[in-house]
This record gives sequence, structure tokens and C-alpha cells, in this order.
Amino acid sequence: MTLSVLTLIAAGVALLSGVALLAGWVAPLGGPLSSYYGLLYLVVGALGLVCTWAAWTLQLWVWPAIFGVMVAYLMLALSGMWLGNDTILSMLNVVPPLLVLYLINTPAARRYLRRR
Repeated sequence: MTLSVLTLIAAGVALLSGVALLAGWVAPLGGPLSSYYGLLYLVVGALGLVCTWAAWTLQLWVWPAIFGVMVAYLMLALSGMWLGNDTILSMLNVVPPLLVLYLINTPAARRYLRRR
């Protein structure tokens, strides 16, 4: 249950980051991919919602799905910081995927998700 709640929080932060970038509330990132960062955050957030449902209903495929989505989210957040977006939002975007990645790799979570 903690995993699904934490995944929901991470998905919500990703969705809010995508909306903030697309609405112009946050200064856009530099480079040619600046207009796509908001869409990428929205995609990661939507996939995070799917992973939240899968963790809540104990689907067997949830561990690799959560791992992949959170690694993609972490890479997106780190690349945003690397491109020069030094806002608090970009720094806070690193925290939720790191927490979820730590949680899914604990032995209790692996037993909970039936992965050994």
C-alpha cells in the first residue's frame, strides 16, 4: 500500500511538472527539446498512474514497470537540471523517483510484489 501511495505521489509530481512547463509557470529549459519536456513529464506521470493502479491491485508485471517508469522519470529530472533549469521544482523532481526506486528494491517490497 505504501508503494502505491508513493508511486501516486511521484506520478502527481510528474503531472504537475508537465503542466507547469507547458503552461509557462516555470522557465522553459534551453536547447531544442525544451518544448517537449512538458509532454515527456505528462507521459511519465500518466504511466506512473498506471503503475499506481498495478501496485494497488498487485499485478505481477508491476515491479519492472515501476522500475522503468521511475528510471525514466529520474533521467528526465536529471537532464532538466543538467540543461540549466535550477529551479526548486527541478530539484524536487529528483526526490520522488529515488524514494520509489529505493522502496521497490527492499526485500519486503519484493516479497509483496512476488519477485525474488
